[in-house]
Amino acid sequence: MKQRLQLRHSQRLRPTPRLQQSLRVLQCESLALRNELSAVVEGNPFLEHDNQSLNERSGNTLVPVNMLDMIAANETLSERLKQQLSIHHLDRLEQIVTEMLIDCLDERGYLADSFSDVQETLNLPTSLTEDIFERCLQHIQQLEPIGVGARDLRECLLLQLEAQRVTPPAALDIALTIVSDHLPLMAEPNYDTLQKAIGVSSYELGLATDLVRKLNPRPGTIEQTITPDVGPPDLIAEQLTNGWHVRLHPANEHRLYLNENYWQDFPSDLSSEAQHFLKQQFRDARWWIRNLAFRYHSVLGIGRAIVEHQSDYLENRTAPLKPLTLQDIATILNIHASTVSRAINQKTILTPRGILSLKKLFSGHVTVTNSDDISSAAVKDYIREMIQCEQPETRLSDKDIALALDTRGIQIARRTVAKYRNDLRILTASQRRKINAPALSKGTIA
Repeated sequence: MKQRLQLRHSQRLRPTPRLQQSLRVLQCESLALRNELSAVVEGNPFLEHDNQSLNERSGNTLVPVNMLDMIAANETLSERLKQQLSIHHLDRLEQIVTEMLIDCLDERGYLADSFSDVQETLNLPTSLTEDIFERCLQHIQQLEPIGVGARDLRECLLLQLEAQRVTPPAALDIALTIVSDHLPLMAEPNYDTLQKAIGVSSYELGLATDLVRKLNPRPGTIEQTITPDVGPPDLIAEQLTNGWHVRLHPANEHRLYLNENYWQDFPSDLSSEAQHFLKQQFRDARWWIRNLAFRYHSVLGIGRAIVEHQSDYLENRTAPLKPLTLQDIATILNIHASTVSRAINQKTILTPRGILSLKKLFSGHVTVTNSDDISSAAVKDYIREMIQCEQPETRLSDKDIALALDTRGIQIARRTVAKYRNDLRILTASQRRKINAPALSKGTIA
């Protein structure tokens, strides 16, 4: 092959180190940020940390500062997966979409939302095909712990089985058949019917079922060492007489101060290298203070906009979520949707309904006849209620549910009902007829 020189022009967005720091501070989880700030203050003579006790700063709070010292500041599941992803050679588009899908994983490590819901909630370009999503999801499913990125219990167990090398190999083949085609029979459990359906001996069936029982139906749980209900929330939403009031939680409001008088402690005849070092440290200190202020301003503004939009849901436990996307909040605050996505990452808010993830307060929308649109989360709640109230002898099919929703003015196709039912991890009508309770929807395998 002949070698030659070629000049090529292209435009690329290369974030500066300052911008990267700003984005990292905005997206960083509160406990991890606290540890990073402690290290920064220790290494920068121009920065001082607010060491006042929490009670002195907030006046009346029930959460002591030393509570944070009791919580392990280990990396979260999302951070671990993204760290592993960095060694994979993905193009720019796949890298962005894969990281977004990682952020959408629930506490079990499952991708509970469908691709269309993810695309709608994050306001991704419509040019992204389902093939791209599938390819990005496969990247996640190759990461540790095995089983993350699954869309349901069946796929989660299959991923773990396919990654194993066991002896004898026949046990693996039988286990794959059980999980793939006969998981409801094992969940009942109905081993006689299961043995006849597969056509194996009781000994072989025992080896295979033991193999399935050793699998982890919630691969993300053991990795998620920091959960929203352990540490203090990032925001507090209170309903006062004049409306809703949203504020930062004092335990997560880290403050930095600039010690400009530190220059006076140095002699005037410092070398040029020493002066350059101190000037760089001074500039870094100012950037840290600016980035921290930007984080709190963004998170607080986004939190207030979310609470104002979802006030009915927060006030009334029976009220559904209203349709809300990242682009809606971005338009209200005149910022980019990616800023909203980073700001709500791993952030929680304390409300009358408990500690909620900011990300869970977003939902797509479904058109309703002669009425305002409702969120897709509300439609899923309707479907869940219908199935919970159905009689064992008259299980509702997806078509029956679609017709029932139509009477409420919610016109969605049967395949959309099936998609929402799968998102809720509820079995089909024929499968529900065979078992007394939808045990698989709870993530149990035995």
